[in-house]
Amino acid sequence: MPPVIRVVSCCLVAGVSTFQAAATVGGMSYQVGRPDDPCFITSLGVMRGMAAEVARFGRDAKSTRAVVEHRYAEMLAGFDDADSFAG
Repeated sequence: MPPVIRVVSCCLVAGVSTFQAAATVGGMSYQVGRPDDPCFITSLGVMRGMAAEVARFGRDAKSTRAVVEHRYAEMLAGFDDADSFAG
């Protein structure tokens, strides 16, 4: 392979890799900046914090039972409107 083609191909690979890395970082930054966007599943850390808060509230109220329902519970379980209507 001639050296010119090798240099051009390496530059193209570097350019595409840089573009993909920037798109990935940009997308993750957008997702972190939009915690209320229903298109993104709530992060595990946030869900654990919510569960701990509910458990602490129940313990302080001397409760013996609790039910925690997340607004995305069906989606997290693998079911959504499309699945429920699928025949």
